[in-house]
Amino acid sequence: DMTEVEETRQKVFKEKVNHVTGVREWEVAEDDYDIVQEIARSRFGDMILDYDRNDRYEAALITVINEKKAKGEFVHVLDIGTGTGLLSLMAARAGADRVTALEVFAPMADCAQKIIKESGYADIITVIAHRSTDLSHLGEKPNVIVAEVFDTELIGEGALRTFKDALENLVQPGCRVIPARARFYVQATESPHVMGKFNEIPQMREGKEERSEVEMTVPLTRRRLVPLLEDVEVSKTRVTVLDVVHPLDSSCPGNCSVHDVQVSLLLPSLHFSPLSQPTLVFEFNFEDSSSIFFDETAIVRMEISKSGKLDSFLTWWDLDMDRSDGGNTLTMAPDWKDANSRWRDHWMQSIYYPPHRVEVREGEAVPILAGHDEFSLWFAVDDGSSSLASLDRPYCVCEFHARLSRTMIYRMNKLMDDRRLAEEIAKEVSRHPSEVVVVGEGSLLGLHPSVVGGAQRVTILENTPWMRKILHKYIKFHELRNVQVVAEMSQLSKPSLILGEPFFLSSVLPWENLPFWFEVEKIQSLFGDNSIPIMPNRCSIRAIPMKFRDLHHTAGRVGTVNGFNLSKFDELSEKARSAVDAIVEDYSLWEYVGEESDGWKDEERGRAGTELLQMQLDTAPSDSERKEKTIQVTGEMNGIALWAEWQFGDYWMTTGRTRGGGGNESLSWSAGHKQGVYFIPPEQLGEKQIHVITQFVDGEVTFIFSPTPIPLEKK
Repeated sequence: DMTEVEETRQKVFKEKVNHVTGVREWEVAEDDYDIVQEIARSRFGDMILDYDRNDRYEAALITVINEKKAKGEFVHVLDIGTGTGLLSLMAARAGADRVTALEVFAPMADCAQKIIKESGYADIITVIAHRSTDLSHLGEKPNVIVAEVFDTELIGEGALRTFKDALENLVQPGCRVIPARARFYVQATESPHVMGKFNEIPQMREGKEERSEVEMTVPLTRRRLVPLLEDVEVSKTRVTVLDVVHPLDSSCPGNCSVHDVQVSLLLPSLHFSPLSQPTLVFEFNFEDSSSIFFDETAIVRMEISKSGKLDSFLTWWDLDMDRSDGGNTLTMAPDWKDANSRWRDHWMQSIYYPPHRVEVREGEAVPILAGHDEFSLWFAVDDGSSSLASLDRPYCVCEFHARLSRTMIYRMNKLMDDRRLAEEIAKEVSRHPSEVVVVGEGSLLGLHPSVVGGAQRVTILENTPWMRKILHKYIKFHELRNVQVVAEMSQLSKPSLILGEPFFLSSVLPWENLPFWFEVEKIQSLFGDNSIPIMPNRCSIRAIPMKFRDLHHTAGRVGTVNGFNLSKFDELSEKARSAVDAIVEDYSLWEYVGEESDGWKDEERGRAGTELLQMQLDTAPSDSERKEKTIQVTGEMNGIALWAEWQFGDYWMTTGRTRGGGGNESLSWSAGHKQGVYFIPPEQLGEKQIHVITQFVDGEVTFIFSPTPIPLEKK
């Protein structure tokens, strides 16, 4: 119990990276800091408040327990990964004679025990703090398993081993499992301007497309290849495989791992073109251990409903909760596909990118190679290429996809498309062309035509070895004779201009790219000249009050859920949140529906939000800056979105909200950056104003949020 350990906590040293100065520092923390932080940031609340999930699990428990009771059986339910104990409580209420609840995370097991005791079911439910796969026996064996061990990829939390081991080692023969079955669906899509940007290797100029005709073998029905090769009838088809010539390894299949996204926010015809209907690729029977394989590969026939260039697969899954064949199905289909779909953030839909784009034609069928191991899935069009011949999961060989996140890749691609940015940089480079130094990490800005085209020499300061290799490949491919890459500041000549995106690989939130400021100061000190021109020359941290449709539920109190008082969980998570910093969390806000709170007006025409703090990057960093701002609204406000903007001449490049443009409101957030979100605490949700103090101290940006004015401390 966290209250019991309060008095006896030990102090420990914890390593922390100062994102702004880049320095590794040691700070004193409590010995259970990691556990506290895990609880604070876990957002179990979103899952607990998923009433569609809860109701379907409870309906299945009632059905299965009643079936067992009708046969005169003693019902012993094994709840694997009980969390708050909610499913165990539902099982007890549904008439189970005994429930064994397993929870490996000790603070949650303690919390579940208290909730169960208060609910009056302690005589039926026993909580055990162990992994299900670690237990060899439970005394009298259970005859019902209930488990919620799924993630966006369905199997990423170890569902296959959990069910297989439990069926083989922990339960009676004929044990029922809730959910009973799962199905995984794939839909072929074309989306070069949205989804493609998260996967494509950025081009300095339009790349040459190579086309090759390939004959493919298409099974008439699904054909398993591994572990048991099945013989099925086949037909032949011809398709065109497309490859764009680029500076990196052309044989690289890219990153075939999951890209989890709120696909409901990507609209057919606006953001992508569906090229097929959803196609069933895998079925898992959780009640039959002999049919659960940890490694499985199959070729699936996919009927093409629209001609196009297949560059991505949208995927989702559903659960048959109790073998009712559709009577009780929990679906993860996007809401434009299934009206019964519900918003949730603990599970999403996902995108997979095939190793090659393929031109497909309406009315034809193509073979989809579908594979999974114990924890992940991958998909490709079976074009007979060498990268797929082994039937193993393809892996990135160029380092670009393996090293960079999807958001980073999108950012790099959008950098090449930003005309306003290119214009401002080109103007500044033309004024100071002799020695342009580009500062940052994981950035292609130094290769941008606006820089290379006008500079006599460009020197990219990049201290990450693998990124230097990537930059050298671009330089060689494009024959950029005026560009060099160095690892150390000591290798620089005196700059005529210092440029940056700014971007650093350790950053998560936009203002964590302020190491640029400190790097600039070091270079100016090195050459004894603080008048060297800088671009960008200002950073503005901005905020806007939000009324999120759903996202704020991830931070809400759970209270009473399905008739059970779970407030002990609220106490645990709120205590944990108060023990860590005021939490500004990172989200890709383009994925979430939300609007500005009623009564909000921007401070400046054409720029969203209000400025919390501005930093002048062409002056030396100050030791401490602090500014208070009041955010006032007339309507509902359940969160505050935060981001940074960087000034390039007359253009403010935003990492957050953008003004102008049509289409889907949710896409008016920068998809190439994550934004910060502060959720208004439940007790303050009726407030119409929030006072924000933004501080820049010792190279760190921190925030204080309060419904009442905060006295400025004396410096």
